Amino acid sequence: MTRYSHSRIEAFCTCPKKYEFSYVQGLRPEGTGIEAFMGSRVHDALEWLYGRVSMCDVPSADRLVEKYDGLWDAEWCDSVRIVREDETAEDYRAVGEAALRRFHERYAPFGDGVTVGTEVRVTTDLDVTGEHLLMGYVDRLVKVDDGRWEIHDYKTSRRLPTQADADRDRQLALYQ
Repeated sequence: MTRYSHSRIEAFCTCPKKYEFSYVQGLRPEGTGIEAFMGSRVHDALEWLYGRVSMCDVPSADRLVEKYDGLWDAEWCDSVRIVREDETAEDYRAVGEAALRRFHERYAPFGDGVTVGTEVRVTTDLDVTGEHLLMGYVDRLVKVDDGRWEIHDYKTSRRLPTQADADRDRQLALYQ
């Protein structure tokens, strides 16, 4: 079975050779880029947050950042790559902390619906035989009081996507 994902398709669209090296030949750079590392820790902290909220425990912003810092320290290794010469790991850690504080300030006490799941795997067959599959992960799936469903896709990039960006986003289309 061949599985495709947003990241695989994006790699091919950006550079077919990059796709070939990464996904066909299995040649990937060692370690993780700092942006992906920081984004993963933010995602992990938010997953923890909504797990706590589902147990009627709303952590403070300080507690959320403390969890993030603990996750950062537990997962950090020397193979995390920092490309920007003018930035350090602590600069990126601070970006994640600030993002979590803003998130907490904006959404606490987190009563925007019922969290049905975090990191929910979604798939769709691309052919009738089921040999080709498109898959992705929803960061948070929420059932809102009026019966609607919301898909939350956390972003930690330096630039806030525009509505036009969201309208063109392949990953969001998959979730829909």
